[in-house]
Amino acid sequence: MGHDKFKVKFGDDFTPETVLFPISFGPSSIVLLDILISLYKEQLRNPRAKLGFKLLIIFIDDSSINPYENNVNEIYKSLEILYELSKFQIIFKKIDINSFINNKKLLNKITLFKDFTSFKIPKDLSSITSIKEILDVTPNRASKHDLIQIIKKELIKNFAYVNDCKTIIWGHNMSRLAEEVISLTVKGRGAEIFLNLTDGIEKYNEDFEIEHLHPLRDISQNEINIFINLQEISNLILIPKEKTDKLMVKQKTINEIVGDYYTYVDTEYDNIVSTVVKTGSKLVEPIKKYDHKNCSICKGKIYNDPMNWLRAITFNESIEPENELEFESLNEWKEANKEDLLELENSEKFPIDICYGCSVTLTGTKKSSINWPIHDNKRSKQEILDEFIISDEEEEEEEQV
Repeated sequence: MGHDKFKVKFGDDFTPETVLFPISFGPSSIVLLDILISLYKEQLRNPRAKLGFKLLIIFIDDSSINPYENNVNEIYKSLEILYELSKFQIIFKKIDINSFINNKKLLNKITLFKDFTSFKIPKDLSSITSIKEILDVTPNRASKHDLIQIIKKELIKNFAYVNDCKTIIWGHNMSRLAEEVISLTVKGRGAEIFLNLTDGIEKYNEDFEIEHLHPLRDISQNEINIFINLQEISNLILIPKEKTDKLMVKQKTINEIVGDYYTYVDTEYDNIVSTVVKTGSKLVEPIKKYDHKNCSICKGKIYNDPMNWLRAITFNESIEPENELEFESLNEWKEANKEDLLELENSEKFPIDICYGCSVTLTGTKKSSINWPIHDNKRSKQEILDEFIISDEEEEEEEQV
């Protein structure tokens, strides 16, 4: 954070930049918040000094799908008292994760067929009111976690766009970044590593540039835990009700498995963790200029069509039934799936592009289908803003009154 935008300013001839900080109220993001406020206090020691930047903190409220033991509003009140937030240029906003599907007109049914073709099927999905209904088709936790991460990142970037925040600072520490390097690779999302884990500029919504920064990229989880204990700020951490430490390995997500490995194996010097992060940070976007497409689910770039590769290594032709038992089994299957087959035959289908990672996620859903909002790459600020469900402390107090 040695950039000029974060340094103290003097005089009135400047406009402080608004920096977006997505906070999860996990240990790492709480530590980064503590550091940012310390930076503010240091800048204000000189009575002539002006704060170099405004901080816009955003929390994606996913409590409707991931319940917590404590309340984020109570945590925020504790933050206000502990850090005297009113002294600084800090704005806190909470966005309901259900904002992602506020515009029902964008919802379509996305289906991945066995020949690796993917289509969107326009349907009246106005009855869907929550993300939970979207995620109910994902029986395994890995696919559900993957979709939740896609939703959160999209909401954060949309929020940065409509609020003209050209810088996002992420609270990921070195251990979390190392976890992402491995998990993205395993999930078939290796092409996202250079964008998600390195500091740099991303073009969003075609012409809006967002600079991503990871100030804690050299700090391990062990150091984060020590800092929290020294500062005595463990009461500011949001605690999920779901305890993953008692789950079987096959029930855990890739991120949880990799995180466990780092916790139990690389405990003293974090050599493995730092090596993984350094290796991941060397990855860059392909030099060759591809006429890339964008995935309709995660919005990521598709440099090479993965479906062509899957078709080349997979045999998907059906074999005709040869005996009475096989004929009976086929008829039973057709009867059980009659409604779905009729829907596919009678519905208008439009081909779409999906990346390899999202195709893996789709295969982890019921019938390889999901209801999902699909929109053009270029969207106006007002279109995005109309979808948000935003609240802050003042608005919530008015509602209670």
